[in-house]
Amino acid sequence: PPRTFVPHMPRISDLGLLAAVLLISPALCSVGDRSYDFKLCLERCHAKNCTATTVVASLPAHLRLLLWSCEENCAYECMHEVTAQDLQSGRKIRQFYGKLLDFPPLWWAFDAHSLWHLFTAPLPLLWYSFLLDDAHHEIRGPKKSV
Repeated sequence: PPRTFVPHMPRISDLGLLAAVLLISPALCSVGDRSYDFKLCLERCHAKNCTATTVVASLPAHLRLLLWSCEENCAYECMHEVTAQDLQSGRKIRQFYGKLLDFPPLWWAFDAHSLWHLFTAPLPLLWYSFLLDDAHHEIRGPKKSV
């Protein structure tokens, strides 16, 4: 018999998970993202550069070709502006758009993202080796029991 779709009511656990995600996600934002200076800079930049009449003029052609949006450009510019203000006033530099388990670069070169790539780079080679072994096994066939 054909299967029919029967909608179901969300379970309590589904609603609880949704509530937890909505409550926790703002806490995972970086300090810089939540800062007043950054939000104010974003508002000013959006008002000045991201209107229908100014968006084309405010973005260079190479950024438009790379599908860089006005909003992304404002965020990029404001990160630099706020960081320059922090450096000038001697405050600690804030992190923007950070990720979970992020940390300052080790020896000014190796951050969490670069270490992620270092440790995951061998995985395609392992996968390729597995595929070769699996193909050889399939070609030879299963071992016959005596």
